[in-house]
Amino acid sequence: MIEMLVIAALIGLAAGAAVAIATLTLGFLVDWFRDRAAQVKNDPDKVAVTVAEAIDSGEVSFIQGIFDTEDGKFSDVRRIKAENADGDVHRAHARHKVAIWE
Repeated sequence: MIEMLVIAALIGLAAGAAVAIATLTLGFLVDWFRDRAAQVKNDPDKVAVTVAEAIDSGEVSFIQGIFDTEDGKFSDVRRIKAENADGDVHRAHARHKVAIWE
């Protein structure tokens, strides 16, 4: 259910600026979420998510954000294009496009 809501929200998400980095690491994702922890802690309708999105060129983009399950929108979001994501990030998305981080 949440995966469908997040994907639907992504469809409506305007293309934002991409963050270019050499290697997308789990630590990089966690640090960003840690800076926004109060949003999730103070509102039970908000969850921290990443969404793997394959683009036509074969590159992978990751959408990282705080998703509000009540209104089906992101309250804070960024798109990260990475040539190389580390194994931890790949494993987080191995079975599902959406990973929920707690």
